[in-house]
Amino acid sequence: MVKSQLAQVQAGAKTGDIQAQREKVRQIQAELTTESASQRAVIARIVAERETEITAQKAAIARLQAEVKNAALEDRRYQALFIEGAVAETVRDRNRLTLETTQQQMNEARANLQRIQSSKQEQIQEARVNLQRIISSRQQQLSGAAATLDAIAEVRTVDVATARSRIAQAQASLNRAKADLDLAVVRSPQDGQVLKVHTRPGEMVGSQGIISLGKTNRMVAVAEVYELDISRVKVGQTATVKSKNNAFADVLLGEVTEVGLEIGKKDVLNTDPAAQFDARVVEVKVLLNEVSSRQVAGLTNLSIQVEINRQKLREPDTALFNLGSRNEFGPIAKQFESGKAITTEINERQISIRGLFKLSPTFGINAYLVTSDVNFLRMANFRQPGLIDVGVIKLQPGADVSKVLAEIRSRLPNDVKVMTKAEHAKAEVAFWNASTPVGYTFDLGVVIAFIVGAIIVYQILYSDVTDHLPEYATLKAMGFRDRYLLVVVFQESLILAALGFIPGTAIALGIYRITNIATMLPMAMDLGRVVFVFILTAIMSSFSAAMAVRKLQTADPADIF
Repeated sequence: MVKSQLAQVQAGAKTGDIQAQREKVRQIQAELTTESASQRAVIARIVAERETEITAQKAAIARLQAEVKNAALEDRRYQALFIEGAVAETVRDRNRLTLETTQQQMNEARANLQRIQSSKQEQIQEARVNLQRIISSRQQQLSGAAATLDAIAEVRTVDVATARSRIAQAQASLNRAKADLDLAVVRSPQDGQVLKVHTRPGEMVGSQGIISLGKTNRMVAVAEVYELDISRVKVGQTATVKSKNNAFADVLLGEVTEVGLEIGKKDVLNTDPAAQFDARVVEVKVLLNEVSSRQVAGLTNLSIQVEINRQKLREPDTALFNLGSRNEFGPIAKQFESGKAITTEINERQISIRGLFKLSPTFGINAYLVTSDVNFLRMANFRQPGLIDVGVIKLQPGADVSKVLAEIRSRLPNDVKVMTKAEHAKAEVAFWNASTPVGYTFDLGVVIAFIVGAIIVYQILYSDVTDHLPEYATLKAMGFRDRYLLVVVFQESLILAALGFIPGTAIALGIYRITNIATMLPMAMDLGRVVFVFILTAIMSSFSAAMAVRKLQTADPADIF
């Protein structure tokens, strides 16, 4: 660039005008740098203020939550004392007022937090818009100054080289300003929930990174299994998860997905002072199901107790009990969740319940037990050891299901059926629909409902046609053909079908829900069933209209006189 300037001076260019214009370009560049830095400082200050205020407000909310919890405990205690006659009603009301006041303060603190987040975000957005406006405005000025420089300079090679050098420098400054603007936004390579912020705007990024991000839609429980027991843990085993400090009430269900390859010391300290703190353990990961994951999505790093059920089933006379069993089998699940030792009897043999799992009942089965093959033969001593009803094959990820099916079917005799999970479910549905009274009863109910509905719609349409027969005769006298009148009746039947279908669908959904609660059978109103019923309703209404129009065909224009 210096060489090009020297060549320009030696060539006798308009040094004064060119130098003045160059000074103007440098001034614009300096103003762009200064204003951009100032505006970025404003953005950083607003972000820091926002984070500080949010942190303080969250701390206030946490404190108020603790006060609400304590006030609620005091309220329940004084309520119990009041019922027992130990305290006066005014004392109980005073404590209840304290609870309500604290709850109101907590609600106000949450509203303030929402206001702080919204207002500060608007200020940050406004400051970023101003920064973009400054960059855009100065860029336009810089472009204009560069154009003026080209205009006043002689069009020579050395002048063009100088102008291009200045423009490239300005463009580099602009790109640097845009890059600085992009640095104000952090983009994650994957979707997830922000668990913790480690670095604030203006701070150096440490070894922990900027944020801790996790996929909380499928939570993983990490169990520390003693090295002596790890040989009994396998991938695919079911497990139950409980809270040590009552952070959640339900028993969570999951499946072992990974067994660690390294033996180390315990990371979680035991509350038992006599426990071995230097015990050697292996980390085992348990993937919780979707329902359980939703319950603990906000409890990352919670201390829990994991029980892997497979080992317990190897003990004599033990089994897992189904959470979805009908109520007539007693509150076994609730008693087990409360920590009680459950012993029951099956086929005159006592068994111990060592875990829970969830499976819905069916038309023919009201409850399930999961146990080992040896325990099953002890409970069902009438069964032959080699008699197997159903076997399950779990394929490796990426396996070709169709090829595996074909290979297994070619190796087994014809009396053994090999099916996928979907084919097995389809066969079960076909069995209940075609081979049992249940399917016949449901089909008969559909036929009866169709006939009764057709008769009711026919009576409505017939009465309407009869009541308005003079009007139809008048239309005939005016020249309207029977086809037009028939279309009117069919339209009326379809309107009746639509008006009856909407509340009928709502009532059916309610009946589905009531039936599901009463019988614990999985029932769902899918879109295909809704469309099928609507088509049947339309056919039923059209059939009724076809019967009712016979009366319309007898309408005579002479009847109106």
